[in-house]
Amino acid sequence: QIIERFHDDAGFVDGEQGLLPLRARDLFDGAVPSGMAAACELLLRLGTVYDRADWTDVARQAVERQAALLEKAPSAAPGLLLARLLDERGAELALPSAPQADDAFAPARAEFAPLLTIVSGMTDAVPLLAGRQAGCAYLCQHGSCQLPARSSEELSRQLAALWH
Repeated sequence: QIIERFHDDAGFVDGEQGLLPLRARDLFDGAVPSGMAAACELLLRLGTVYDRADWTDVARQAVERQAALLEKAPSAAPGLLLARLLDERGAELALPSAPQADDAFAPARAEFAPLLTIVSGMTDAVPLLAGRQAGCAYLCQHGSCQLPARSSEELSRQLAALWH
């Protein structure tokens, strides 16, 4: 619905159509990210989790339309900058689990990285978890996954190697 209700040729607007002829579009972040940045980040993260290339394509195009802003004043739009980095270098961490299972990967999960989308749950919950073995961690980037990590230490090594 976010695409249907808030997307147009220039990216995303901040609200639904009202009585005014133009819809508000704020690209700059304040105390909270702009509507454009929030929509792009959401679609990039969920697009990979749900295997929806159409969602990631819409977000990617919206961010690319703001390339001049990000080049000229990246600190004015850190939310859009994060969306761009998510698209370029982001990764997904799939943690399939059995009901009531202990989380052996809690230490690695505690090392939160903004470019990491963490998904945990039953193996049939979302496409990213489908066909995965419970109790293992799968670090993926752009649809390519590393071998399953079976310990928190192994996952920490994979995470460190991904961005260094």
